[in-house]
Amino acid sequence: MSMMTLNHLQQLKEWRGPRSRPSIYQGAITRIHRDAKRTSRHLGDFIEHWQALLPREIAAGTSVESARGGTIHIRVKNSAIAFEVDRLLRGGVLAKLRSSCSITVADIKVRVR
Repeated sequence: MSMMTLNHLQQLKEWRGPRSRPSIYQGAITRIHRDAKRTSRHLGDFIEHWQALLPREIAAGTSVESARGGTIHIRVKNSAIAFEVDRLLRGGVLAKLRSSCSITVADIKVRVR
């Protein structure tokens, strides 16, 4: 093959070959990653104490949603876990969280999914 043919094939490969394009999901992935880091910085200490103070079975059925103005929003899988969490909070877990967490814990709202 002549050099002209090789150059022409290389040029066709560049024109018709796959182009590197940013993924359509890249923006969403970047936002999710940024939000997760912010939440981890803000709520990480609380989540560690939450899981340490609750029994493992109950803590596994909960997820910390957000914190706003000192109110922590917790989601639970079912009403039985909500009842147990409420009982534990009234039994002294809320006071322990208030004293041990670096963020302000004024109240904890529990919602069933």
